[in-house]
Amino acid sequence: MASLAKRPKNLQGSGAVTKVGGNKALSCAQRIEAATVHRTQVSMTEQMVQDAEALFATYDSEGTALLSRGALTELLRQVGLEAKMGAAFGATARLAFDAHSADSHFLSLAEFKQLYYVVNQRYPGLLPRVPFLSIRIFSASGLPPADFNGKSDPFVGMQLTGKPQSRSQTTIQEKTLDPVWGKPGMPGEEFYDKYAYEEGDCLDFVVYDYDKGCTDSDVLGRGKLMGVDFHKPGGFQGDVVLKCPQDCPKLYHEKPPKLNVRVVVHAVEKKAEDENPATSRSRSHTHHRLKAAVAATKGLLHGHLMPPHDHDVHGGTEPNQEGEVAFPAGA
Repeated sequence: MASLAKRPKNLQGSGAVTKVGGNKALSCAQRIEAATVHRTQVSMTEQMVQDAEALFATYDSEGTALLSRGALTELLRQVGLEAKMGAAFGATARLAFDAHSADSHFLSLAEFKQLYYVVNQRYPGLLPRVPFLSIRIFSASGLPPADFNGKSDPFVGMQLTGKPQSRSQTTIQEKTLDPVWGKPGMPGEEFYDKYAYEEGDCLDFVVYDYDKGCTDSDVLGRGKLMGVDFHKPGGFQGDVVLKCPQDCPKLYHEKPPKLNVRVVVHAVEKKAEDENPATSRSRSHTHHRLKAAVAATKGLLHGHLMPPHDHDVHGGTEPNQEGEVAFPAGA
């Protein structure tokens, strides 16, 4: 008598999945998600990422790596969204939080970056913010030799004291003791603080000698610029005296090398401009002239070229009747 093979039971339920062509079929929840959730991959510049992470860290006061609804509202107000939207700001901030928060209670860093990108696209003048510091490295002079040819291959590393996340470095200048950075017509190499600067911070500069294949570069000189030297109108431009390692010849301690830099605090410069009556008058006059030109151009377009109804040439989201703009979920 032939044996009967047992057939596997075909269980069908809301959570069941079956093999289809060697792949697992989607569950009910996965099918719903696939049909209702639209994902778009976008790119953020390095500066945008640094700004988003700095903003998130500033308002993550509890150190939980999460933002509450209130913290996000204050963050958006601080970057200037309320000034742009007026009375619609409160409702928009709530909608933005709900649209990007997976659990409707908190916002993770990844979710905040999505929202950051949306705000950047809607209001490119707000984000990314202007960096707090502008640092320009021009040249160095009198560096000690580190190679057998009597020269060095210097480059400069800089960071805010105690804040390694702010670190940047210049390009390498080969076989010289008096390096100059920049291009013809563009003196110096410019860097910024990666949104880490706070009033009172100091800047550390270290000039290294580059050796191919070495991960631990020799130090040619170290210098520090105190915050009080550049946190003022006009900032700082001049030489930072470098201290050489102890094993350098006595000559380099008696006549130490120098690093020529310029450091500017953008907020201090803007405040100085706003408080200067001549600058304010000139800016106001320019603004009024621009408004008049725009109004005249609009009048001409409406009279001769424009159709009866205006169209949003940027493809932006139009406000609803209450003046609110809802940010879409997921960037």
